[in-house]
Amino acid sequence: SFFDTSVVAQMTEDDLERLSNDKRVIRNRPKLEGIVHNAKMVLQLVGEHGSFELYLRSKTNFPSLVRDLRERFKFLGPQSAYFFLQSVGEEVPDHRSWTKSQL
Repeated sequence: SFFDTSVVAQMTEDDLERLSNDKRVIRNRPKLEGIVHNAKMVLQLVGEHGSFELYLRSKTNFPSLVRDLRERFKFLGPQSAYFFLQSVGEEVPDHRSWTKSQL
């Protein structure tokens, strides 16, 4: 099944409580809250830019995009941002050089 951003963004405290007791999912409450926050952020950026892809393309370079993602989204480090951007087809620098620049 797909990650339905609009459904996740509408999760309530009761939903988070139920999920934090479900052994099939991450039960770390701050991470569950972060997932809801991140879904809301995606929807906000879609509203501001017309699509999430247009938001990604609005940044002038890879480092500024990673910085912005990390400021907006919870539980997103530099490596996670790198692999996320790579997985959605964004142009990313060589992984070895990126990793060295983050040390």
